Amino acid sequence: MLKSGGPCDKAIGAMAIAAKTGDQYATYQVAKEGEEACGQASTAIQDLQVPSGLSNEAASAVEKGIKTCSSAYVFRQMGMQKAMQVADGDGKPSVVSDMVDNLKTGQTGVMLCVAELFEASSKVGVDTKLMK
Repeated sequence: MLKSGGPCDKAIGAMAIAAKTGDQYATYQVAKEGEEACGQASTAIQDLQVPSGLSNEAASAVEKGIKTCSSAYVFRQMGMQKAMQVADGDGKPSVVSDMVDNLKTGQTGVMLCVAELFEASSKVGVDTKLMK
């Protein structure tokens, strides 16, 4: 599931590197690509279906994980939108604050998503030691 987020995750790191160079054009381009990748990740995750045949408890846990993962990537997408604004010259404190908040919320959401997916996996009997 989190493989869907790979391009978004990579873009977050690339955007941070580009921003450190001070090259606004490069930062904007990376943020633009990341905004699209994060939006696609959120949609791909949201479109996942809970496997049939699970217990109600396990199905609920999987559904919760899917929602958390999808939301995390929406926050990352919003953070990239704000990064585009900043790179485009709108460096107002409110815009920068929103960017940072969205990216932090997205990162926290991804960590929570992983934890919820591990919990859901254990409810269906998957050996979580085998998960990568």
